[in-house]
Amino acid sequence: MAEKPMNILILMDDQHRHDALSCAGHAMAQTPNLDVLAAEGTRFTQAVANLPICVPCRHSFITGYYAHQLGILSNQHSWVDPIPVPTLGTRLQEAGYATASIGKMHWKTATTKRGFDFRAVRSVGESPDEPVDISYEDAMPEAMAQYTADREGYVRGGECHPGYVGV
Repeated sequence: MAEKPMNILILMDDQHRHDALSCAGHAMAQTPNLDVLAAEGTRFTQAVANLPICVPCRHSFITGYYAHQLGILSNQHSWVDPIPVPTLGTRLQEAGYATASIGKMHWKTATTKRGFDFRAVRSVGESPDEPVDISYEDAMPEAMAQYTADREGYVRGGECHPGYVGV
């Protein structure tokens, strides 16, 4: 009987210092949920992004290629379909995993989900990440309303406004 593959959860966030976790010893950070994930899984303490620009970095991460190999060198660049190389989603599907990409990826001109079975983003119709299967606002309207109310006065998402193509 084939062994069931282990679950894989990859968290990729913006502007998060490697040591800004209580499990990493930060004196002020309070990150209990991330600490549990770190304790029960694997926490990479010397991971390095290929480059500091989000769109090329995300594409590099899901392909294993450098940005210059992909031709995605700034937040204005993106792939046209079909995608030129297999992605992490594609490779995981081939290994028998059900895959999901949740959150912003900035795939912009995509007509496919870049090898992922399921896509979820904050707002359908306002995301440079379509196609998507569901939005957080549709799935959890009360939670998203509270999230928005808690952030009253803050600029909403910057890059999430309609027509965003990068800087």
